[in-house]
Amino acid sequence: MSWNAAPELIAAIVILILILNTTGTQSVPTPRNRMFHLSLYFTFICIVLNLLTVLTINSAARIPLWVNLVVNTAYFMIYPFMPLVFITYMLLFIFENSPTQHKERLRLTLWVIGIALAVYLVITLVNLSTGWIFSFSADFEYIRGPLNKLPLLLIIALIILALVQAIPERSSMDRFLLRIISWFPLLSLGILGVQVIYPNIVLTGTAMMLATLSVHLNFQVKKISEDDLTKLPNRETFIKTVELLSRRNRPVTILLISLDDFKYINDTYGRVRGDQFLLAIKQGLLSYFPEQRLYRYSGDEFSLILESKQTLGEAQLANQVID
Repeated sequence: MSWNAAPELIAAIVILILILNTTGTQSVPTPRNRMFHLSLYFTFICIVLNLLTVLTINSAARIPLWVNLVVNTAYFMIYPFMPLVFITYMLLFIFENSPTQHKERLRLTLWVIGIALAVYLVITLVNLSTGWIFSFSADFEYIRGPLNKLPLLLIIALIILALVQAIPERSSMDRFLLRIISWFPLLSLGILGVQVIYPNIVLTGTAMMLATLSVHLNFQVKKISEDDLTKLPNRETFIKTVELLSRRNRPVTILLISLDDFKYINDTYGRVRGDQFLLAIKQGLLSYFPEQRLYRYSGDEFSLILESKQTLGEAQLANQVID
């Protein structure tokens, strides 16, 4: 039986580049951020173990049997943990802004996951005497046991469980996070489906690499282009959009909305109330112009880009905002 681990080698290189790229960067030390960095290191270790597993199976006739048993047992033991670290990261992200009472469901979910993994680890250890997951013939041929696909099914169950937990929290998630939640299960389940069809091609690390890379790139784009408080596009995005529209000769109307004496609100009521006031202004502007582009231009300034099809004149638009 021959195995193809070329996708895993490419995945290992990509994950290593991500590790080098994120090492030394300053980020808020939240459990979610720590979990993301942990997932990078853990995924790299798991992919290296995957490659070692393929090497030992392909060389089974030339190495001691116990080496293959140890390496393959270790592979199956950590197999579900690789996506689990990423799933836990996503769950922490989902529940980060949820009401406190909802976090009880997160704790219950983590308990269910922990119990399922404990049972799986027992089955994996017992496999050394039962061969339920894998074994080797007298001719050193790798034999898949009746429970060989158990880790794959466990991962699918964990993904579905995380998705079920995400659905009730969608009201507290922004559109960016909802977009990630929507495609992550499809991406993971799609690659796992390919793994079932082509069992001799190792794709575990590849699936994790694609998921991790996609999340990393999406967060980088969001960090560069979005205002932290209002989640609106920031000043740099506004300027680049105006430049692009100008190059394309697109007629638009631009409104710059400045809040008079906003410093008084911060000084009198504190920054927390000031932030709440800015969020209320944002919601009001979005309700007036739901189809237009709203940006946070600076601390107390917003900007609007309105397409030429807007029926109101500039003066009427300004008066509508003031009212």
